[in-house]
Amino acid sequence: MKKLKPPIFKQLELQLRLQELEDFEEKWDEASKKYKDKGTVEDADEVLKLALEKIKILTEIILYTEEA
Repeated sequence: MKKLKPPIFKQLELQLRLQELEDFEEKWDEASKKYKDKGTVEDADEVLKLALEKIKILTEIILYTEEA
């Protein structure tokens, strides 16, 4: 089986995305706490938006790191 190798610009972008994931945890914790405290529709929307962004980042990373 052959691993996919992304173009160099994509490798750099994925590295930046990994760094974003580190910052993401703080945003996630804050949004989750706010949702648990208030439970408004806007808070739920923020939590869902952050979850989708994390899924998108992880999917891109897995695409280029898992065996094809």
